[in-house]
Amino acid sequence: MPKPQKNENLLKLILQIGKDIGEIKNGIGGTSQGISSVEVLKVTVPAATDEDIDNSALCVATLPKEFQGALLIYEQYGSWFFSIGENEMGFPMQTTETEMFIVKLADFKSYTKEVTARIIKGRGGSSASDA
Repeated sequence: MPKPQKNENLLKLILQIGKDIGEIKNGIGGTSQGISSVEVLKVTVPAATDEDIDNSALCVATLPKEFQGALLIYEQYGSWFFSIGENEMGFPMQTTETEMFIVKLADFKSYTKEVTARIIKGRGGSSASDA
């Protein structure tokens, strides 16, 4: 089996982003639970066969509980994506084993402030249309 592809520059960038986020949190007082280290999840995506790819097979991983419901960032095909973690996350399949790194940016379960929005009543009249 071929060795997993490694992208050291990507890993360094992800770790730097995590470090920067930690510094920002520290600068604004962190969370009510204090500053914690950045959480990075490494996912090993197994090599798929041509048949798997041709038949639209799926590749999924169950996310750890602490990544579920959290704001995540990850790189895929050279672009950065943000996502809210669910129970499982799908990954693109390739004919070689690859590694993906997912960084947990924020946990919505441990927010530091809360506000309530208000409704502002309209004054009637008409609004512009797309006609």
